[in-house]
Amino acid sequence: MGAKELVLGDGGLEGLRECLLIAYALNRESHEFVVVSDYWEGRAAERRSFVRLVFEGVEDFKREPGLNPELRAFWGEYRMEGAPGGVVFQSVETHPEGGGTRANLWFGPSFGGCSFLYRGVHASVRKARVTMRGRDWEYRDAEDDEVLEFHEPFGKGAQG
Repeated sequence: MGAKELVLGDGGLEGLRECLLIAYALNRESHEFVVVSDYWEGRAAERRSFVRLVFEGVEDFKREPGLNPELRAFWGEYRMEGAPGGVVFQSVETHPEGGGTRANLWFGPSFGGCSFLYRGVHASVRKARVTMRGRDWEYRDAEDDEVLEFHEPFGKGAQG
């Protein structure tokens, strides 16, 4: 798989604004919160990039429900596949708090958002070439040409 580590500088998470949320999963046992979305880097004709964020040491996870009752069910886990409508990051804010960092992810008034404290975050990016095959889009890793699934661009179970 052609996923590459992404170094996030100050304000690096703010680059998610307007990116399509594909999945997230909170693992209470390991204190990890994994987020997968498309990514602004590499957006061009026949190209698409995906990002996977793994927040570590997650505590005080809060889900602020939105106005759409169907979307309130997505508390600690969300998958775009099968969910009603698409969800994009409308804002991402981080600021130091205590011995860690607080993240506030907002997906709009219909979906709502979530906030949590975390100690660290690791990110990886996977770039893909996109081709229309009949009536469907085909996604292939830009480096090794492996076919990838749009809803699981980092492989099965890589969402959390």
